[in-house]
Amino acid sequence: MRIDDVNRLPQSQATERAQQAGSQDAQKLDAQKRLHDHAELSSLALANATQSADGADPRRLEALRLEVQSGRYQVSSAELAAKIVDGHIKA
Repeated sequence: MRIDDVNRLPQSQATERAQQAGSQDAQKLDAQKRLHDHAELSSLALANATQSADGADPRRLEALRLEVQSGRYQVSSAELAAKIVDGHIKA
């Protein structure tokens, strides 16, 4: 059994080209978004970050920053999960 798109209204070539161009523009925009990751912190998160960083060793923070920037920073998922649970239990 062959099913044709019989309900499709005929479109002009200009309309079809415009739709294709719009689709290509959307694909390019999606690709650009994937190239530029970013994160936003809430004011509460920023306040917590500054409070916890007050007593931190600046050399340790710089070493961590460099590891993250270079892609060498590794996080143990088990330790991270335990810290998250502990943080919620204490709160």
